[in-house]
Amino acid sequence: MSKVVSFEEAVSLIRDGNTVAVCGAWMLLPDRALRHLGERFARSGHPRDLTLVFPFSPADNFNQPGIEHLGHEGMLRRLIGGSFPCGVKSSRIVNMIGSNQVESYNLPAGVIVHLFREIAGKRPGVLSKVGLHTCVDPRHGGGRMNQVTSVDLVEVLPVRGEEYLFYRSFPIHAAIIRGTTADDHGNITMEAEASYLGAFHQALAAHNCGGKVIAQVKRLSRERLPAKDVKIPGILVDAVVVDPEQMQAANVRHDPSLSGQETGRLEEVAFDSPAERIIARRLVSEITAGDVVVLGFGISSLVPSVLLAEGRQEDATFLVEQGAVGGMPLAGFQFGCARNPQAFLEVPSQFDLFQGGGFDTAFLSFLQVGEDGRVNVSRLENRPAISAGVGGFMDITQNANRIIFAGTLTTSGLEVDATGGRLKILNEGRKKKFVRSTDHVTFVPGLPTGGCATSRNAASSSCGEAG
Repeated sequence: MSKVVSFEEAVSLIRDGNTVAVCGAWMLLPDRALRHLGERFARSGHPRDLTLVFPFSPADNFNQPGIEHLGHEGMLRRLIGGSFPCGVKSSRIVNMIGSNQVESYNLPAGVIVHLFREIAGKRPGVLSKVGLHTCVDPRHGGGRMNQVTSVDLVEVLPVRGEEYLFYRSFPIHAAIIRGTTADDHGNITMEAEASYLGAFHQALAAHNCGGKVIAQVKRLSRERLPAKDVKIPGILVDAVVVDPEQMQAANVRHDPSLSGQETGRLEEVAFDSPAERIIARRLVSEITAGDVVVLGFGISSLVPSVLLAEGRQEDATFLVEQGAVGGMPLAGFQFGCARNPQAFLEVPSQFDLFQGGGFDTAFLSFLQVGEDGRVNVSRLENRPAISAGVGGFMDITQNANRIIFAGTLTTSGLEVDATGGRLKILNEGRKKKFVRSTDHVTFVPGLPTGGCATSRNAASSSCGEAG
């Protein structure tokens, strides 16, 4: 019996009060399924009071609104996310959080993807030092994002004389995921995708909780799919919906070099300002041939372009939290994709690599740096809208051997000139990023890590265009 159904039939599987795992970021986004779910609520008022769980923000700033389709009053009760659609103009979701219309938690992306794995295995939760003494520690906010959010989802537990954070499991009633091709049995492949994004573990969690799994794909196969190509077996899938027009990534219809199907031509990216180029070149000077380097969103993501311009693109292997290994990671709102990657890891495994410190250096951005060395990347309290959130930042920094924070010293109106190889600040930014104390704490230097790790977080520094 075929599992292929209409979008209307598929979204009818989601009930009032369900907790729904949502796949996607700026890639692998089941946008059309989410649109039909939102339209169903607009017509009928159901399903309402949903809890959405997502490790990455399932929306982009171009033509895939994603969870923005669900931004209706009464439809959402709670959000648990690693990052949020701050890049989406006039975001309904951000406005709902800011106006206390929906309970909201910002937890580390790696912890959330690992939670799906623990939920699937009927284990009690994730025990980790990731987030200890930061804004996700219950003693410092517990990841709560507004006043209406009151329940602690995280607790502090002592284990062998050391403190850990315990992120509790909860039932997943439905998962909305995406792939490339499906057969009549519901088997799903991802040959044209730029990431796996943990879709399998979301499906497994929902299935093992007795929930429903909706898989959006681009095409159907009349023949059974090759077993080794199947990333999500049909036994986990309840409904398959087809969108032949689904985008591969933000503003990308299909680029085979992002999915590893073909080798594409590498090109430099455009820099928005001379400051970005200066800082990215400074970061490149910190790379030793053979390094494995984790890149964060922002200026750090421009480093591969500088290496390419200098003919050194083979000097480093870059990692991004969405699962690509090697190749040339893209920047801006296509960050998370990589052109000509060497491999794709399942996101839980990528975060195992990060949380265990299995890389040489991390290049990360910041919103604020405090006098005590604490870093804020998650939120500015004096802004009406939230920032993107913690994402994978805490997972990356937990056991990092070496972290370099890179960014300008001021923002909002900063203008510089670098003509003739000399830096001149034409207009200083109105807001200082080096402050007495940060609005949020996303990184605490020098924390003990526990487990099998040796001394970490030993070399943290920042790069700017003025000293």
